[in-house]
Amino acid sequence: MRLGSRLTPRALLVPGALVTTAGLGWFACMTPDGSYRTDALGPCVIAGFALSLAAAAVLFLAAAAVAATLLPGRTAVAPDRTDLPAPAGAK
Repeated sequence: MRLGSRLTPRALLVPGALVTTAGLGWFACMTPDGSYRTDALGPCVIAGFALSLAAAAVLFLAAAAVAATLLPGRTAVAPDRTDLPAPAGAK
């Protein structure tokens, strides 16, 4: 499933950051006598999935900002993302 092609970067970044925070908060509640499944695996899966959403959005926005600086005046091809620059090789 490609969420990045269906949603805007902000729609992935904000929930990804919030769920990552929740997963890391869950890590903070670890106890020395807790089980692996509830104290380590659960927060690792949640935080890892959410962090991948947030990181993909950050990388996309950073690349768009660099492209906007190097290629002013060009916009994205997708109609819902007209505010973002086109990829470097696009015409």
